[in-house]
Amino acid sequence: MRALNPDLAHLAEEAGVDGIVLDYLRARRALSIGVLGSMATNWDEVDAILVKPLLDGHTIEGVNHQVPEADGPLAKAQIRYLWKISYDQLDKTAGTPAPVTQTPPTQPNTSSTKQPPKELPPDITRDLLARYEDQKIDGTRREFPQRMLLGCEKILARIWWEMENSMHTPIQLYELLSSRVFDAAGNPNPLAQAAETSKNKVTLDLTSGCGTVNITDDVHWSPKRVLSLLDALEAIEWALIYLRMGSEAEVRTWISWWRCLVRTKTQRLEQIKAYWLDANWKLCLELRQGGSSSQITKMIMTEQHSLQAALQKEIPAPMPKIKPQAPTKQPKNEPYRTNQNYGKGGTKRWQEEASGPA
Repeated sequence: MRALNPDLAHLAEEAGVDGIVLDYLRARRALSIGVLGSMATNWDEVDAILVKPLLDGHTIEGVNHQVPEADGPLAKAQIRYLWKISYDQLDKTAGTPAPVTQTPPTQPNTSSTKQPPKELPPDITRDLLARYEDQKIDGTRREFPQRMLLGCEKILARIWWEMENSMHTPIQLYELLSSRVFDAAGNPNPLAQAAETSKNKVTLDLTSGCGTVNITDDVHWSPKRVLSLLDALEAIEWALIYLRMGSEAEVRTWISWWRCLVRTKTQRLEQIKAYWLDANWKLCLELRQGGSSSQITKMIMTEQHSLQAALQKEIPAPMPKIKPQAPTKQPKNEPYRTNQNYGKGGTKRWQEEASGPA
C-alpha cells in the first residue's frame, strides 16, 4: 500500500489522526491534498463519500475498514478537518492551476442575493486565508487556526454576506461555540453533536384524538461560566479577524475589552451577556449607516454610564419548567360511600338508603 503524500501526512500528524482513518484513506487512494480536496465540494458530500463508508464498514481488497461506534464522532471530525484543509489549499498544492469554472449569466452573484449562502465561496475563502497567512513573523508565514472555526461555515457566510450588503446583525455568544466541530481543547465538541442529533426531532401528539406531528423548538444553549464566555469571545475574535471586520489590532482591542470585563465582573455575567447584545446592536446599526468600526467600538468602550447602568440592572430569573402532572382518576359510576357509618351489613343498608323509602 502506497504511503501518504508528505504534505498530507504532516497535516494528519499535526491533527493527531488515528491510524484506522489513515489506513482507510490509503485504501481509498486519497494519498495527497489535491486528491482528498477534490473528492467532495461540501459537507454533505464529505459525509456521504468519506465518513459514512468508514462508520458502516468499507471492504477494500479483502480488508474491512471500520471504526468502533464510540470513536465515530472523532473519526468524522478528523476526516472533515483533513478534507477542509485540503479543499482550501487545493490550488496551492496542485501541480497545475485549477480550472476556472465560469458562472452562468443567469446565476446572480452570491453576495447580492437576498439570502446569505450556506458556505463562503471558495475563491473568497482562499483570499481570506491568503491575506492572513501571507504575513510573516520573523520570516515564517503564520498559519490561521482553522480548527477554531471548523463547522461554523454557515455562520461565517452569513457574517460575510451581511458585510457585503451592509445588513449587519450581532454575533450571538452561543453561535460559534455550539456549531464548531472541535472545542477549545481540541476535542470533539459535544454541543455540535447534540445539535446534530436534535436537528430533526419530532414528537407525536395524540391528545386531540387525531395524530398530529409537532416539531420541537430548540432552546439555544447559552454560556454561563467565565471559561465558556472567554471561549466564546475567543472564537468571535478569530471570526472577525478572518473576515477582516476592521484591522486585526482593532478587533483584538475590542475583544480584549470584553474579555477583561468578564474576568473582573464574574458576579455579573448575565448582565454582561445582555450588554453584549445591546452594544453589538448599536455597533451593527452604526455600520449599516456607513460608520467606522474603530470609531464605534471606541465610543462604546468609553461609555461608562451605559456600562454601569447595564451592570446594575437585575436580570429576571428564568421561568421554572412545568412538570407534567399525572392524569386524574376517572370518577366512579357508583355514589361515593364511606365506611364510618356502616358496620356489619353495611352493604344492605347502603342499598336501602340508595333506593329511598318504600
